[in-house]
Amino acid sequence: MPEGDTIHYAARRIRPLVEGRVPEIAHPHPCLRGERWPQKLAGRAVTRVDAHGKHLFVRFEGDLAIHSHLRMTGSWATYRPGQRWRRAQRRAWLVLRTQEGEVVQFDGPVLELLTQSRTRFDRRLAMLGPDILADELDEQGILRRLRADDANRPIGDALLDQRTVAGIGNLWKCEGCFAAAIDPWRPAGSVSYDEVRAILRATRPGMQQSALDGMQDVHRVIYARAGRPCPRCGAPIRSRGQGDDNRLTYWCGGVPAVTRARREHGPLRRVGHQGAGHIAPGNTFGSFAAALDHEVDMIEFDVLSEHENGSGELLLAHDWEDAATRTPHTLQEGLAHFADAVYDGVELLVDLKTSGYEERVVAALHEHGLAHRVLISTTEESSLEHLRRRHPQIAISWTLPRMHRNPLQNPFTFVPALAVLAYVRRALPGVAANRIRRGEIDALTVHWRLVTPRLGDAIRCAGGELYAWTVDDLEQIDRLELMGVTGVISNDPRLFTCPG
Repeated sequence: MPEGDTIHYAARRIRPLVEGRVPEIAHPHPCLRGERWPQKLAGRAVTRVDAHGKHLFVRFEGDLAIHSHLRMTGSWATYRPGQRWRRAQRRAWLVLRTQEGEVVQFDGPVLELLTQSRTRFDRRLAMLGPDILADELDEQGILRRLRADDANRPIGDALLDQRTVAGIGNLWKCEGCFAAAIDPWRPAGSVSYDEVRAILRATRPGMQQSALDGMQDVHRVIYARAGRPCPRCGAPIRSRGQGDDNRLTYWCGGVPAVTRARREHGPLRRVGHQGAGHIAPGNTFGSFAAALDHEVDMIEFDVLSEHENGSGELLLAHDWEDAATRTPHTLQEGLAHFADAVYDGVELLVDLKTSGYEERVVAALHEHGLAHRVLISTTEESSLEHLRRRHPQIAISWTLPRMHRNPLQNPFTFVPALAVLAYVRRALPGVAANRIRRGEIDALTVHWRLVTPRLGDAIRCAGGELYAWTVDDLEQIDRLELMGVTGVISNDPRLFTCPG
């Protein structure tokens, strides 16, 4: 199918022949018999020839326009006066003839006369995404449309959806993904905003040049070169059909399906959940030591009051049931352990399980000289408000969601939980970013299912940090990193040192 650059190049060739002139019009093809375009357009000059994506418009005086889409078979050609056509006359659908030459549309298959108002409100045209070859590329509009699409759809297939971005076809999809080092088979939901921008910015210059000179083939690096060595790494170029239309997709065989990316603000922060809960019992010195052995950047641990009203000893325990089954370390014992020189450079993520003991926690952190390398997280709004008001120098994180059991694992709550999840994922980026900008919180700590590329971008742009819990799968860690999280909290810090 001719791609957007081909259509813009056709429009560029057609303009000098017909713009500002009254053409002689013929539509000899049987499909247009009875349309009477010569009569309807008699005496009308062509005011403009333009393109949007893969659509071309020849606009006439009097609010009329010829609209064309070539699909897989059509083409536009221009000829000097008297020049012989390079295709059979029976294949011509439309002829526009002036003293400057002839414009011929061959093989249809979409050719129609519309009013100008219909070109604005026709559903097929109104739903088109921003044009990749527009004078000013609407990247934000493209990103919004992409995020509204199916997150599991391969990014290569998503780029072909003209409702997301108009003009990119199969060739430029492959070349753009290759130039930006993005696997076209990655789920679109795992591709960050920065990576989408990289694809668009890698694709656009070549398409712009091709729209000027028509030399699309010179921009082919991997397209239609299956089996040949990749010019970047030497691995064989692979090909396979993609999407509902089974469009043959080319990519470098040396690029893994999930790649480790380094974000603009630095490498992924590796956080051990309760130390290393899969190696030793969580919230214990053995678990903390195991996390240290596997070179974590931060250790997360829980702080719980002995009694539900916030009174009594402060314990390193996830909940009261956990505290009842063993003899947990006290907060004082735990902080004394972390004050040892072997933990120098390791940050601490302190998760307050309930409210009412914020002052005692902060006092203990200062007592052991640890307040400067701590992030306190909690689901409790009252705790967040108290800490920000009384101790603005302490970094705090809003933890979401508040839940004791996973509703997605219960068949009775699964469907409503999915609906709630979808709503929260849409609303959270704006809500959390605004809280960071207002200074209410410094970071967001969320269940990994709430993380989206949009959330990652929103938190980063607001100047905050984003942590995902609790992730014990290597591929999921990679996907979250690509979505822009600051850190991943895992029970098994050995995953952070696995070859990726």
